[in-house]
Amino acid sequence: MTSYRHRRRGMATPLAMLLAASLCGCSAVGPDYVQPDLGAPQQWSAAQELPSPAPGLAQSRWWQAFGDPLLDRLIDEADRGSLDLAQAQARVRQARAAWLTADAARLPNVNASASVNRSDSSNNTAAAALASNKGPTSVYLAGFDASWEVDIFGGLRRAEESARASL
Repeated sequence: MTSYRHRRRGMATPLAMLLAASLCGCSAVGPDYVQPDLGAPQQWSAAQELPSPAPGLAQSRWWQAFGDPLLDRLIDEADRGSLDLAQAQARVRQARAAWLTADAARLPNVNASASVNRSDSSNNTAAAALASNKGPTSVYLAGFDASWEVDIFGGLRRAEESARASL
């Protein structure tokens, strides 16, 4: 009788610690994302009269009038790294696909499969003489699988929010 009580009492402490650790692990991944206020003006305002370039100055490379090689190098570097419209659209499509993939991870996953295998063996072997089935054999297989990852800790939801924010 004493050993049974000792065993029960000995198991209570590890079980209580396991329960406490499990409950501590059931916390959210992080705080909800709040988009910062950028303080952008509601309407663009420009000067009434914009200055015009001096006559004879090429408008396509106007910054060369300053005679600064660093400015020339920086503008050339920015020009090489700028995206054209097709590249920008491709990046938007890529971000949208990443968002849809992350969003789909929160949904159930269903798979189905089917196959047919037909075989026939030669009647001219010793094994064929002993076999009871002397004709072609067909094997039909069908499978179905469904799974769903429960988002207990919010990791899938955060991944979807991150992908949506990248869009």
